Amino acid sequence: PSEIAGPESTSNIILPFNLQVGAAGSDVLLVWQVGQPAAACQQYFQWSVNHGEDWSPRQQIQELLPGTASCPQENTILRSSELFYLLSSFSEQNFLMAWNGERWSEAQPQRLLTQFNNPETLNTVNLGCRQIAVTAQDRLYVAGCDLTSLDTSQGDIWFLSRPLGTTVSWFPSDAEWSGITTITGGPAVPHFPQVIGDNTLLTHALWAQAETPAGSPTNIFHSQWDGSSWSLPAQVMNSPGPVSQLVAVTNNGAGRVYILWTTSTGDVYMSHAAAGQLQASTSWSPPSAVPLGLGAIASPSIAVSDDGTIHVAY
Repeated sequence: PSEIAGPESTSNIILPFNLQVGAAGSDVLLVWQVGQPAAACQQYFQWSVNHGEDWSPRQQIQELLPGTASCPQENTILRSSELFYLLSSFSEQNFLMAWNGERWSEAQPQRLLTQFNNPETLNTVNLGCRQIAVTAQDRLYVAGCDLTSLDTSQGDIWFLSRPLGTTVSWFPSDAEWSGITTITGGPAVPHFPQVIGDNTLLTHALWAQAETPAGSPTNIFHSQWDGSSWSLPAQVMNSPGPVSQLVAVTNNGAGRVYILWTTSTGDVYMSHAAAGQLQASTSWSPPSAVPLGLGAIASPSIAVSDDGTIHVAY
């Protein structure tokens, strides 16, 4: 026997608990929590490649779970043919992350393990009492009960599955990315960047920018990528008011690019131009006010159907 962790010498309420062990061949992964059960805690792990004879230094992994200040109620270590996985369950969230022997992957939310809609009744199903298994085909199977009803005898049992993925899918190589390229620079800060493609095989970047570093973004700029370099940024539009949000969409069927933006005064405007001609300000239509009713809007989105109908959601 060997001790993994003990109580803090300076406190009798900071305790290690919920130790989980995963093993495959000579590889061993330990994950545990330090703090107060059902309250705040930190998560730690250690790793061994020789049956637990030697261990890596204790390291913290809590910060890899975004937006989860509380302590996970449940941790489960899973193993595929390539990777270890940690499934962390919170009251309203579930995250899955992979360990490749050197580092942890980004944590991916598993929303269906928390809540989903019954496809027949559309009622909300709160999934609980989960039972988990991993097959030799590296597929994760989960069975659970519906905790929505207070009468558990009337609840349904649900079954779902997903592939666990591979090392390539969880740890994509940085070599697949091109080098980082600067599109624009200077004292004025760009706002709300949008990147879209069109039917001319060009890639376009659009953003709002102020005339001075301390000013409000009232100008809309454009730059395009031809496959080897970005063009010099060009101002293509002057907004009737300071831009507060900007979205863009391409209608490849008609060969046009549309932009929609809101202003700090609560107004909404739209403009469009032919693909391949976005660099010239004269190609863009004058800003057109979109009548969306009273009150400021948030999270605007625009889409153009094949028949040219423009749809706005907000």
